[in-house]
Amino acid sequence: MRRIGLTLGSAVLALGLAAGGAAAQQPQVTRHVLANGMTVLVRENPAVPAVAVSLQVRAGSRFETETTAGITNFLHRAMLRGTAKRTAEQFATSYEDIGGTLDAGGEVEAAEVRGQTLARNWETLLALIAEAALEPALEQEEIERERRLLLGQIKSRADAPFSFTFDAMLRDLYGPSSLRAALPRPQGEHREADA
Repeated sequence: MRRIGLTLGSAVLALGLAAGGAAAQQPQVTRHVLANGMTVLVRENPAVPAVAVSLQVRAGSRFETETTAGITNFLHRAMLRGTAKRTAEQFATSYEDIGGTLDAGGEVEAAEVRGQTLARNWETLLALIAEAALEPALEQEEIERERRLLLGQIKSRADAPFSFTFDAMLRDLYGPSSLRAALPRPQGEHREADA
């Protein structure tokens, strides 16, 4: 396989393989650190003939500024809209053909590309996740589609009474950039006001 770790730096790959058959036991997690620094976590469960793969990198809303807020989630979702090898439709068909799912997004401290399929298709799924992470096409037309989709979701959220109340409560508690202000900063990071 290709050099995933070199491009993704501090990535964590959680790979749960299952072979099917035996009675369920408490699964053990094994940890491997590859020569390139990438950490691989594996938890086998022989009772379930499925595999779930999660490729995570250190990124997310904690590391975003007011002007870049939301960029991690947006970028990771746009990564699934085609690669250098396949159009968005071809890429979606490739994981659907193996009975799998593929999704991506950004959270507070991590950005993730994740997928699931039957255990016998784990190598294909892993290759598709690597393709999305290392060779996204990021074509303007697909980026614009994703932008319109997210704007629609934001509008729907703003129109929902519970979301509006919850967001207002967070603003009252933490101010306008609640997450950024509430979390401790990564080592070496400082805000302009600290300088």
